[in-house]
Amino acid sequence: MGQVYVVNQDFWKPVGGAEFTSAEDFLAKGKELLDAKRNKYVLEPAYVNHVGMFGQWFGAPSGWRLEGGKLTHMYETDEYQEALAFGVKVAKAGLFWPDPNLSTTMEKMAQGSLGAYVQSFPSFLVDTKTYDFPFGVIVPFAATAGAKPKYSMGYGSVGYTAISKQADEKRVKMLLGVLDYLAAPFGTEERLFLDNGIEGTHYTRTSSGDVELTGKGNTEAVTTAMPLAFLANGPGYVYLPGKAELAGQIHAWQQELLKNNQSNPTSGHFSDTYTRKYASLTTAMSDCQKDIMAGRKPISAYKEELRKWRSGGGDQMRAEYEASIAGK
Repeated sequence: MGQVYVVNQDFWKPVGGAEFTSAEDFLAKGKELLDAKRNKYVLEPAYVNHVGMFGQWFGAPSGWRLEGGKLTHMYETDEYQEALAFGVKVAKAGLFWPDPNLSTTMEKMAQGSLGAYVQSFPSFLVDTKTYDFPFGVIVPFAATAGAKPKYSMGYGSVGYTAISKQADEKRVKMLLGVLDYLAAPFGTEERLFLDNGIEGTHYTRTSSGDVELTGKGNTEAVTTAMPLAFLANGPGYVYLPGKAELAGQIHAWQQELLKNNQSNPTSGHFSDTYTRKYASLTTAMSDCQKDIMAGRKPISAYKEELRKWRSGGGDQMRAEYEASIAGK
C-alpha cells in the first residue's frame, strides 16, 4: 500500500473524531483544535506530503492519469491544483507545526501535541510497534460535493536489489541465498528472527505464545527490520506483537482504503528521462509548493514552475511512457 494519513484519535475526540464530510469540515475542525499558546498544532510541517493527501480527497491521480492512451500528470490536473490551494488555506489558518524542521514528530504525536502526519504504510506498522498512542487513519473522503476521492496505492516495492553480472557463479548463488533468507514469509523461523531478533534478548513469549518485544527489541530489532526489508521481503502482512486489536483495526482500514484505490498507470513501464531527471524535476516542484505554502511565493508561481517541469523533461517522460504503454 502507499502512504497513509495517520492520526492520534484522542487529539480529534473533542470534535467528534477524525472523520470528515468535506475539506472545509476538516479545516473547521482543525481550527477548533488548534491551540498555539499550548503548542498544540494539527499537522506536521511536511507541506507537500499533505498536499498529496488533500489531492486524494479532490480526486487527483496517482502520478499519472491515463485516458484514451494519453497521459496527464497529477501536477497538471485541476484536482491537484485545488489541493494545493486548499493547502494554502490550511497554512494560513496556522494548522501546521511552525518549525518546518521538526524532528520529533512521533514524540509530539504521542504527547497529543500534534494531530496528524503522513507515513508510508510499512513505516506506519513500525510506528505502531514503537509508540503507544491511539492510532487512527483518515480514509479519503470527498473534498467537495461531486469530488471522487481516491486512495493512491504504492508501487509494490521501493526499488530492487541487483547482482552484478560480472560476479562469478559461486558469489551469485551466495547473494541469492541471502536475498532468499531476507524474503522468508510470515510464520517461518527466519521471519521471526528478522522482525523480532533473538528470543530472550529482543523478545519474550507471553503465556499465550505471542511475541512481546523487550526494550532492546524496540530499539534494535524493530529499527533494523525496515532497512533490511528494502533489500528483499516476503508477502506483506499485519502482525503487531501484543496488539492484536490494533492489527485487526489496521486490516479493516486497509479494506476501506482499497474500496477507492488507484494505481499509477506507468508502473512497470520505463522512461529514460524519468531515470535521469525525475529527482531534480520533483525537487523543484516540491520546493515551489513549499514556498507557496509558507507564503514566500504567490500561488500563481505554480503555473510557471509547471511550465518548467514540462519543458525540462515532463513532456518527454509523458511521450516515453505513452509509447511504452502502447507497446511501441
